[in-house]
Amino acid sequence: MSFLPDDYKAPAVSGGNYLKFTQGKTNFRIIGSAIVGWLTWQDKQPHRSKVKPTGAFEDKPKHFWAFPVWNHEVNCIQICEVTQRGIQNALLELKEDEQWGDPKRYDVTVNREGEGLETSYTVIPRPPAPLSEAIVATIKEKLPLIDMEALYKGEDPFAATKSEDSDASADPF
Repeated sequence: MSFLPDDYKAPAVSGGNYLKFTQGKTNFRIIGSAIVGWLTWQDKQPHRSKVKPTGAFEDKPKHFWAFPVWNHEVNCIQICEVTQRGIQNALLELKEDEQWGDPKRYDVTVNREGEGLETSYTVIPRPPAPLSEAIVATIKEKLPLIDMEALYKGEDPFAATKSEDSDASADPF
């Protein structure tokens, strides 16, 4: 008998409520609309705004997109925040392509290679396929409770999902 089962795979490590592009492929489905704005850092804290800020920051403001996704690796809803212009351009190109269209209809795989300034990303659309009933049920329950606008206030967009009193009657599908 071997040390580990032949079909063993290490479990995916969750980045909490936020999707992280790790080395290799990250497969997800966009499940809601994006918010856009500018991201800056002050005292090691992110600050997001709808308009480009002026002033002194730890680094220059970056244009961001943030949107809810179903992360297939960890089987949960997370927020994907994208500041990488190449990923933004690829998603925009898919959205505007008449054969692909709205990326909420299909999965997207982002392949990350390299480190630091040598990091590159490739965006690959997957053929449209329905999500499982269990995933759709989870999305219908949890997505209406996620407040993407909370990011602009420095608050937790998932705060309502942690409350047992929440009303999840809205149907996003």
